[in-house]
Amino acid sequence: MSRRAVGIGGTVLAVVVVAALVITVLVQRARAAEIRQAALVASADAVTATDTTDVLDILGTVRTVGFESLDAVRTARMRVMDDIRAAEAAEKERIARQEARAAAAAESSSSSTTGTGGGGSAAEPRPSGGLVIGDSVSLGAESCLSGRGYRVDSEVGRQFSTGLDLLRVHAADGLPRTLVIHLGTNGPFDSSGFASAMQLADDVERVVWVTIALPPASRYSFVDSLNDMIRSQAAGYDNVRVADFASAAARHPEWLAGDGIHIAGAGCDGFTQVVDEAVTRP
Repeated sequence: MSRRAVGIGGTVLAVVVVAALVITVLVQRARAAEIRQAALVASADAVTATDTTDVLDILGTVRTVGFESLDAVRTARMRVMDDIRAAEAAEKERIARQEARAAAAAESSSSSTTGTGGGGSAAEPRPSGGLVIGDSVSLGAESCLSGRGYRVDSEVGRQFSTGLDLLRVHAADGLPRTLVIHLGTNGPFDSSGFASAMQLADDVERVVWVTIALPPASRYSFVDSLNDMIRSQAAGYDNVRVADFASAAARHPEWLAGDGIHIAGAGCDGFTQVVDEAVTRP
């Protein structure tokens, strides 16, 4: 081969090598550009995602706080309305008690003994207060009775026999000068039971028996005969008075709850006034 041919072959080879190097460099640069572009896109997506998440979190927090504030306002409003209704109910009950007290006082004034007869001077009333033995009815008037100095020993569902046993316990400890008995709501008792109680209270200055108020029903058919027995037996003792709550409650049905038995509203003052009039009557 001639030198000329060898020179041409070397030149071609050099050109091929250089071209290959150039192509390699261009490919690497393109690849690097693609990598950079992908990184920028990923970074932008990450920033966008982060920004969107933060905004949604903020909006969620604002929404939650807004609902909580609205609930707080509604709760406060409901409490205010409840307070207003409670105040109105308390005022109505106060007015009802005042009316009941006035009505009972008027009835007591018309029925009580005001003098000794023959134009003599009026006798001094006895003091309020004493021991009350009873059932759930007198228990319902405990707050009003206590306000006038009465000590109430009453219990829900108490039968006369249980009350008589309790009276024995009190008698052993010493009875006060005034004793009030209100038993029979949960079942009748007879004249022998009345006599047994009076034997225990023989030395008591004033014993007040309270008549029973019950609604008209077959299971309460004993109430009229029981109250008649109380009134007739009381007439045989100088130290006994009758607090006729049955008659007063018949004139004032608002004194009783819906069951027609237990004390409600104005009945607290009404029951107390009827009892106290019998206690304080000379």
